[in-house]
Amino acid sequence: MSQILFLYRRVRLLSAILVSVAVFSFTAAPAQAQIATPAASTILSVKSISSAEEMQTLKDQYKTDLSVYRTDERSYELAKAQFNQLGTLVSLEEAVKATRTVLLSRSTVLLTYVKIIKLFAQDTPGISAEEKNSISTHLTMVELRIQKHQEVVRQAIDRKLIQVAVDDYRSFENNVPQAVYQALSYEAYGRIHVVYDTTTALRDEIKQHIQDQEKNGLKLGEKQRAFVEIDKNLDQTGQRLESIHKTFTSVDQNQQAHVYTSGTYNQAITDLGQVYADLFSTLGFLREVLKS
Repeated sequence: MSQILFLYRRVRLLSAILVSVAVFSFTAAPAQAQIATPAASTILSVKSISSAEEMQTLKDQYKTDLSVYRTDERSYELAKAQFNQLGTLVSLEEAVKATRTVLLSRSTVLLTYVKIIKLFAQDTPGISAEEKNSISTHLTMVELRIQKHQEVVRQAIDRKLIQVAVDDYRSFENNVPQAVYQALSYEAYGRIHVVYDTTTALRDEIKQHIQDQEKNGLKLGEKQRAFVEIDKNLDQTGQRLESIHKTFTSVDQNQQAHVYTSGTYNQAITDLGQVYADLFSTLGFLREVLKS
């Protein structure tokens, strides 16, 4: 009886974990503004103590950077309106200064955000070391490019150089969401995959326990038939997960790698939602088997 109670509690705990994974995976998409940045409340902590401390520092920095950026953006809009209205050299100078300031604060908050995503990806379970390295490499390249852009902005002391800085940002801005959505897609997939693996292992433990301990032949037959359905559900869930994973590594007819966008990320979340539903259903079946 104690073993059954222990297994039942593990099923309930796994159900709770699944819910918490879903809350993160299905609500942590970054908000779209002039830069792709998430609400500060959606940036969760990571597991290890050292990583958690670094993450908290970055989260605090992100909140500060985002606040500064929004303030600078308002100042920029005001200075631009003043220049459009007055057209004086003084208003032009103020507009140039405000533009330079907001470009710097934009790159600063974006850089902090990329660092957060990178750290979180490094601590995400359920994905291979090779995949983590690929994600980290892409995000590091984005970090370095943003830093290079910051130097261009710092040198933008007149209207002509401001345009150079704007053009410089446009030359790489599409690389930022590509790297970020790759990381977010893998993070969402990895967390659901861990729950799938744990559910499969727990299914095997419960099946073996019932096979060893159930003495009533009729009940044993009922439970074995129930496991036929449970096994079928888990097989289908595994196939769905593999199908989602394959989209991350797919190439098109022109041999171009998968492009990560807000659309592909939202589709991955939708597909993972079906996996979540399947796992929740399977855990319900396991609870029924243990209680019967």
